[in-house]
Amino acid sequence: MKFERNDYLVMAAVLIIVAVVFFILPANLKPSGTHTPSYSQQNSIEQSYDTPQQAPEENGSEQKKEISPLAIFFNLISLALFVVLGFILFKRFKGDDLIFVMIKAKKNKLSGKRFLQVSVYNLGKHPASLNAPTIEFSHHKETKRYVITRVENQVIYPLTIPSNQGHRINIDVEKFYEKVTELKAYKSVRMIYSTASGKAFRSLKAKI
Repeated sequence: MKFERNDYLVMAAVLIIVAVVFFILPANLKPSGTHTPSYSQQNSIEQSYDTPQQAPEENGSEQKKEISPLAIFFNLISLALFVVLGFILFKRFKGDDLIFVMIKAKKNKLSGKRFLQVSVYNLGKHPASLNAPTIEFSHHKETKRYVITRVENQVIYPLTIPSNQGHRINIDVEKFYEKVTELKAYKSVRMIYSTASGKAFRSLKAKI
């Protein structure tokens, strides 16, 4: 699932505003109310032998916290940002295609060769048609991508996955490192799947 740079900025802004509204501002609010007078010990002894003192009149309300206009403003801004964030998430996840991609870097116990286990799940309401996936190798900000045209010497893409079902393949990453020597420095890998509708779904990165 790809988010644009602006989407991440909005999410970061929401977290900052929430931290300000719920943690910083409440600490600066000062309670206001009536001040209870203090009596000396001698006065309290003398008063105990006189006529009973009337209880101090209650103010009718307990101490209140003053909420500044700045706090109200930040609350309104926070609410607006949550609405924007919800709209962004709705825009990203709306539609029928909803694919979850998960990868695990593993090693063959017998041969010692590394391979990538790729699991794909269709969480949408309808069957999803997947195009041939792309494997992405990254080193810092540099990336190299290759399209997986065959799996175990068989052409299986485009592949249709029914709703609420999954698909799993193993990719021999050693072949890439053997054929392209410059890939040895590219230790982070992830998979990218696209559907017939044009949406792209990405896995998290895994270390090889």
